[in-house]
Amino acid sequence: MLLISRFVAHSIMSKTGNYIVVGDTGFDFELVVTSLVQVILHTDARTIRGFEALVDREWIQAGHPFYDRCKHQIIANKTNSTDVTNETESPVFLLFLDCVWQMMQFNPTSFEFNELFLQCLVHHAYFSEFGTFIGNNAQHREEFKIPIETTSIWSYINQNDILSQFINRLYDPVGKDTGSYVCWPPVLPQHIEIWQELYFGQSISSIEIKRKIQNEAIIKYHSAKNLNLKLQKLVKNLEQELSITNGVNQ
Repeated sequence: MLLISRFVAHSIMSKTGNYIVVGDTGFDFELVVTSLVQVILHTDARTIRGFEALVDREWIQAGHPFYDRCKHQIIANKTNSTDVTNETESPVFLLFLDCVWQMMQFNPTSFEFNELFLQCLVHHAYFSEFGTFIGNNAQHREEFKIPIETTSIWSYINQNDILSQFINRLYDPVGKDTGSYVCWPPVLPQHIEIWQELYFGQSISSIEIKRKIQNEAIIKYHSAKNLNLKLQKLVKNLEQELSITNGVNQ
């Protein structure tokens, strides 16, 4: 998926033509590609609210069948139907979030959100007290009064005390104002990692160690960044002095 998404994104940047992404498996994998292309090309899609808007627009409002793909038992119990079978289950949304996580490992300063944000979305896509990911489409959600009887996960995430947990402290919004900064995904096999925190779980001690390492990396990163700015300013001043000296000598 990452390789295909990179190819499509590069083709769009190169303006070699218009592309229509079509899938023939029936499991919406083309949606993963088109969503990843937006994450690659658009800086805003790598911010928290921009990513929320992408998921809401491309997956929820466009009618990705979360009910079928994630086999939501809440609605299945209400309908007493057997139309949801193993043949319709597919972790398509999880695949998309995993690909985003791979990009985050490869580009640690390019995303405003951290992996806890992605884990939160994975959890609520399958087991949620919110209605955002319940149902196949808007009609399905209206039929079971989901907008009335439940609240949106975005209203929960965007609370200041909750949102602060999902901030990537390494985030460096290069190109945020122009939206021109491209974030290329990893495509080589040696660059692909297993999302152990999600698939295997992690002990509290392991999480604390990881956070300590991250905090130390953040301190070093900002220290190096400040030093770089000072050196750039020093070089600029020296260039100005040299220019003045050359003018006087002439």
